[in-house]
Amino acid sequence: MSAGWRAGQTSSTAYFALTQLNGVHNHRVERVHVSLPESRPFLGGPVISESCLRMTGYTCCYCHHESLTLGQALEHHGTHAPPDPDKPSSYSRCFICLGRIQYSIAYDLAVVGRTGHAVKLRVQSKKADREPHYVDLLLASDLMGPVPTDTKKKEVYGKMGSMNKHARENCSAALVELQRDFVKKQPAAVKDLIRLVKMWKKSRAPWSKLKSYSLELLCIHVGLFPGNVASAFQSVLRKLTDHKNINACWSYNYPISVVPKKLVKKRPLILDPANPYNNVVKCCKLGHWRRVANAAKKTLKKTFFTPTVTLSGPTPVTTTVARLMLRKLKRFIEGVSCIKGALNCRLHISTGKMGKKKNRDGPHKCGICSDGFSTERGVQDHRRDKHGSSGGGYYYAASSPVTIPANMNTFLDRYRPSDVHEYISQHLQTDESYRKECSDVVDRVATFFMGRPDFTLNRFIKGGSLGKGTAIKSKSDIDCVMFTSDLPSIDSDDYEDDLDTLLEWMEDQLESSSIPVEISGRTGFAVKLRVKTRKAGHASHDVDLLLAPDLLGEYTTPNGVYAMMGRLRSSERQYCSAALVELQRDFVKNQDPQVKNLIRLVKMWKASCVTESSLTSYPLELLCIHTWPSYGTVAAAFKAVLQKLSNFGSICAYWTENYSYSRAQPMLGKRPLILDPANPYNNVADRCRDWPAVAQAAQETLRKPFFSLY
Repeated sequence: MSAGWRAGQTSSTAYFALTQLNGVHNHRVERVHVSLPESRPFLGGPVISESCLRMTGYTCCYCHHESLTLGQALEHHGTHAPPDPDKPSSYSRCFICLGRIQYSIAYDLAVVGRTGHAVKLRVQSKKADREPHYVDLLLASDLMGPVPTDTKKKEVYGKMGSMNKHARENCSAALVELQRDFVKKQPAAVKDLIRLVKMWKKSRAPWSKLKSYSLELLCIHVGLFPGNVASAFQSVLRKLTDHKNINACWSYNYPISVVPKKLVKKRPLILDPANPYNNVVKCCKLGHWRRVANAAKKTLKKTFFTPTVTLSGPTPVTTTVARLMLRKLKRFIEGVSCIKGALNCRLHISTGKMGKKKNRDGPHKCGICSDGFSTERGVQDHRRDKHGSSGGGYYYAASSPVTIPANMNTFLDRYRPSDVHEYISQHLQTDESYRKECSDVVDRVATFFMGRPDFTLNRFIKGGSLGKGTAIKSKSDIDCVMFTSDLPSIDSDDYEDDLDTLLEWMEDQLESSSIPVEISGRTGFAVKLRVKTRKAGHASHDVDLLLAPDLLGEYTTPNGVYAMMGRLRSSERQYCSAALVELQRDFVKNQDPQVKNLIRLVKMWKASCVTESSLTSYPLELLCIHTWPSYGTVAAAFKAVLQKLSNFGSICAYWTENYSYSRAQPMLGKRPLILDPANPYNNVADRCRDWPAVAQAAQETLRKPFFSLY
């Protein structure tokens, strides 16, 4: 038997209800599971242990008469010591009976309804100041047993797979214990988030059909990397506004392969971690979701979620906190700049005491009063002490903006999340002339081979960070794929030898050409080049020149390519990757500009803070894309990416834009999983040989002051 309880129940209430049920003739309760909210304390009375409730017989403490049920034992015990509230000593010898007799007097029990799965009870305390408790009392076969093992779970889920829909619903009550344990093991911060979201539903959407369990799972899905409860609360509301993209799955109790294909494609999807056949939000229709989304949108407009700007003058007055929309702030700054230009003079935003001004000189200037200092840190301290603003926050300046240091560790030590866009703009984003210069060199390589009479070049594409639009100043990588018909079929025995011969020929041709490239090596798939740039502050580019048959041109759709790849051996599939670079490039290239800024920031972090060389850019790009929808700012998403890397064993990122779920299914049980959106057979997370080293670097970065301010 399983008793599933709603918010507000206490263990004493459950204690009384089960006592009454045990008194029914010829009915024996073998095992009881009670789900109670974490936030409610035990209000008194004896504690019933699970082992006590598994007893199949009771012995009278007076005459040792044996009874099959607890109800019969109480009835027999009453013949020795009738329950008399005025004489508690008359039955104080029996602890078990004493507890049950006392609680039978303290509550009134009423049946208020019944569903196909449960009896609904109302338990009213006789104390005047207590609200009634509502209890759903469910009966179920003990499918999992006292200790649910992995073998038992596999057996139960296997049987459920052969059942019809109605039969599966009858199994839900037997899985309540797994549901409870999944939520119970979550960190305290996640449980605080759950309480906050439940209170939001109660006050802002009391009409909602969303069950508490659905919201609990959504909070856990978002709260795996919460940062803090406030930002995670905002992320939960954002997910509710974009309900069509909710996709929360777990593989804690079962492998993802058990989940039916049709269910995985459902949106919104919040999969029950205890039941792979149960989408816990299936009861909510589209119109209801729209109402929930509108309620979440209205909440997100509250001042709680609005960014704040603190303004203060140099005189000792009370600090004024003004909540400004960023668009208005931008227009204000632009207006000040226009006035300054029209007047052609220097503006001093200062109302200090009149007197002789102390001249200060130094290479680092204050943007407000033009005082000079020997270090950038001195400027920050000066602005904080004299002008009431920090080095990393917004401040009104009539002169040039302060230059942020390029070193990422210095930036994370001294600046705030609000400065992240300025950092990206100054040190990561490339300009048009830089991109054009590099593209011209690559185009010269393509033109060179296109004019060779002994080589057939059908098509040429640029991939890598330059083709995707995610290049950074410090270094960028380019994948150039030349599609040729001079190669045999990939499943041919001669393919590897012919590819190696062509790559060697290309290397010889480039060495004897006048193209300004340096050959840095060769692999079994590509010739590696280094392209130098004349732009100051920009490093050279690494170019991988790959050869491949034009598979996407041969087949009408990518599905034809994937079907062909499914027939190949794993050693042969690796040669298909070059032919799919175009799909990889387009997937990243079509992302939002803010996502690309996040990618640049994470790439810079990798270059500055990660020593593990086997971690390539492409897995990080995909992880950024997977993380972005739950976070609205680059700084928050950056923190979430680092938290995912620090807990790499839980990473599960996959897409179905180019292939069906059934093609990806064989890979979905792996962890960490970052499945290539262009290749359902390629887990790009496997490229990293030392994930613990990456996790350690992420954890060290998360301790920086930058993240404590967010």
